[in-house]
Amino acid sequence: ALLAHVKEEMDMTYAQRDEMLKFWEDAKKRKTHPAGQIKDVVAYWQRVGPYTPAVERNLADAVLEFYGIRRNNPEIRDFLERQCWYPAEPRPIDPALKKHLLKAGNNADEK
Repeated sequence: ALLAHVKEEMDMTYAQRDEMLKFWEDAKKRKTHPAGQIKDVVAYWQRVGPYTPAVERNLADAVLEFYGIRRNNPEIRDFLERQCWYPAEPRPIDPALKKHLLKAGNNADEK
């Protein structure tokens, strides 16, 4: 349920991306906002990507790391190093959640 909820939220944000890029492109032409603000906002929206199997794997691995289950995923290393809880000590995790997250992380490349 967690990964499905995150996917739903990311899909909604990704759907807004093109609309927002168009708005800011129009604002640039109309000169209704400072150029620096437009540049920053456009750069943000260009970084918003779709929910992919790699995103799902990284989310699953981050949650597992929170529970003290090491994943050794280099794609989330910079994120983990900025977390006050990392490295996490092993803590209780619902077996069904653990199984789901491990499956999501391990099967991400197959989707």
